Amino acid sequence: MTSTNDVLLLDRIRETTHQKLDKTRYDTTLVRNTTNCYSYAMGSTVSCLNLYRVGAISGRKPLEEPYFSTGEIIKLLYEDFREIDLTIERSSEEEVISENQYKIALFVKVYADNKIHDFHFTRFEDGRWSEKFRWQLPRDIGTSLKNEYNYWPWRLVGIFKVTR
Repeated sequence: MTSTNDVLLLDRIRETTHQKLDKTRYDTTLVRNTTNCYSYAMGSTVSCLNLYRVGAISGRKPLEEPYFSTGEIIKLLYEDFREIDLTIERSSEEEVISENQYKIALFVKVYADNKIHDFHFTRFEDGRWSEKFRWQLPRDIGTSLKNEYNYWPWRLVGIFKVTR
């Protein structure tokens, strides 16, 4: 990302991600249709769906290129969050977080061919997990991830603490 428009877009994303999540920002059709679980994990409501793929914000992963491993996705996740000035580190569901932090959980869909076919993020803030699918409003999951996406072909690959 090097053009002036790209820099301005990243500045707008930084601005939204450094605020406390306001789910009412997803009420508009435009925001609902141009964001996904990854933008929700960041807290961004900037309308630019092609950037909300792990590795796109940092410019490290072309949209058409498949992911090769969960390790690659995690590395790209760190690089994307660093690009928007958010600190990210490994965590657990039980870890207590401070006021300027939240947690995200990363799931990947892996089939018998061992290729990664999709990813999904959930977000933990104010004592609750929630998620957002494209074209939908965010939905509450509850206080635990124990029954969410822990079935084949989905696999939890990490919980991360994010500091604004």
